[in-house]
Order: sequence, then structure tokens, then C-alpha cells
Amino acid sequence: MEGPPIAAIIGIVGAVVGISLILLGGRSVARQASRASRWRRERATVVGYEWRGAADHAVQHWRIERTDARGTVHRTTSQLGMSHGTMRRFPFDVDVLVDPHDESSFVLAGGCRSGWGGLLAVFAGLFTMLIAVSIVALIA
Repeated sequence: MEGPPIAAIIGIVGAVVGISLILLGGRSVARQASRASRWRRERATVVGYEWRGAADHAVQHWRIERTDARGTVHRTTSQLGMSHGTMRRFPFDVDVLVDPHDESSFVLAGGCRSGWGGLLAVFAGLFTMLIAVSIVALIA
């Protein structure tokens, strides 16, 4: 008995990987677009950083502070970090998105949080599916 043809395997794997990337990227873009439309954009100050992870793979996460209209200081640590840290001098200001229902909840507004990563994943998924279909067409 013969196994499945290689073209079918390539097609199925390419489709699964492509669809997964499209769904994950689309979800990320939708989440960022929703947050950007519902949350307020404000300024906050990066006051320092902390290193997380093993010594040879440590990632720098910024400590961020913002003061609301009542004068309450809210603090958080960025979820996303940089493996080599930043060359900027502390403190410095950044844009953040603030949850209107919970003033203590805020995230960085730009960079990886802008939705570009999700959009890139969608395009990578489409490209993966296109390549898989092309390979199947050449082999079959």
C-alpha cells in the first residue's frame, strides 16, 4: 500500500500553516483596532526598566508611569520587551492607550502594539498558502 502523495501532504501542511497565520494575524489586527478606537491615547513616562529572563537571554521591559486627571499615579511594566535594551536616556515620554473603564490599565500605543505584526502575519499566511498551492500544482 502506497502512502499519501507528497503533493497532498504539502498542500495540507501549507493550508494549515497559512490559515493559522491568517487567523492569528487577523485576530491581532482586530484586537488592536478595537483597542485603538475604544481606549484614549495619552502620554506616559518611561521611568526605568527591569530585565526578565535568563542572564544570556534577558529582555528589557520598561516601567511606565502616568498620572490621571485626579492626580493618581498609575504604574505598569510593558508586556513586550527588547533583547538589547534601549539607548534612550530615562525618563522619556511615550504614547499609551488608556482603558476608559479602568484608568490603571494602559498599554504602549505604538511599535508592536500598532497592529503591524498582525498584518504581517496575515500576509505571511496568504504567501504560505500561495506557495503551497504552487508547489502542489507543479508536482501534480
